Amino acid sequence: MLMDNDIQELVAGARGLGIELSPEQQRQFQEYADLLLEWNRRVNLVRVRGREELMRAHMLDSLWCSAATDLRENLRLLDIGSGAGLPGIPLRICFPGTRLYLLESQQKRSLFLAEAISRLGLENCKVLTGRAEELARKETYRESFACVVARALAPMTVLAELALPFVATGGHLIALKGSSAGEEIAEASYALELLGGVVERVITYRFPGEKGRNVVSIKKVAPTPEHYPRRSGMPAKRPLQEKGACRNNVCGVEGDE
Repeated sequence: MLMDNDIQELVAGARGLGIELSPEQQRQFQEYADLLLEWNRRVNLVRVRGREELMRAHMLDSLWCSAATDLRENLRLLDIGSGAGLPGIPLRICFPGTRLYLLESQQKRSLFLAEAISRLGLENCKVLTGRAEELARKETYRESFACVVARALAPMTVLAELALPFVATGGHLIALKGSSAGEEIAEASYALELLGGVVERVITYRFPGEKGRNVVSIKKVAPTPEHYPRRSGMPAKRPLQEKGACRNNVCGVEGDE
C-alpha cells in the first residue's frame, strides 16, 4: 500500500508506541485531517501550518497518552477541553474498544466534534457541551471515568481541579505537557494532594526541533472533596495553592468567593 509522507510518519511513530495502524485506521486519520483542516479555515480549532505538522505534532502527539496508561476494552475515557478532538479522537481510532466522551465548552467546536465522529464512523462516542466545573457535579459524570486525558487545556494547578473530579478512585488523569512540566507539577503539589491525585510518572519525548514534551500520569488515590471543582471560572481565576502562596501575584483560596 502506497502512503503519503504525512501518514508514513504517523504510522512509524505509532509503531514506536506499540500501535499498528490498519489500512482502515490510516484512512480514518487521513479523513480526520481533511475535515479538521477544512473546518480550521472558519473555526479556530488548532494552530497548524500544514498537513504534515498536523499528523506529527498533533495526532502522533495525542497517541503518546497510550504510553502512560492501558486503554483497555470498555474503558470509559473522557477528553476534557477536547477542542479539535485531540487527544481523544486519535486515541479512539487506535483503541476502538474504549467508550469516548468529548467535553467541550464552545458550541462551534462541539459541532465539529459531532461531525468528525459521524464522518469517521466512530461508535460509542459522545460529545458533551458545557463547562467542566458544572458537569463534574453531575452524578452521571462525577468520579465515573477510568481515564481522563487533556492536551493544551490549562496549567496543572488549574487542570487538576477541572479534571480530577471526573476520575474514579484508582483511575488516571493523563496530561500532555510541554517542556515546563516539572515546574507545573511542583506548583500543583498542594492542589493534587487536596483533590486526591498523585503523580505516578512522567514520560519525556520530543519531536525534531523542539525542547521536549511530556506525558504526565496522575493516579487518583482518594475521592475529590465534594465542594470541588469550585464554580465556573474560579479554578483559573484563583488556582488552588497553600495559604500564603502566590503565583503570578494571584493568591489561591480554597472556597468560592
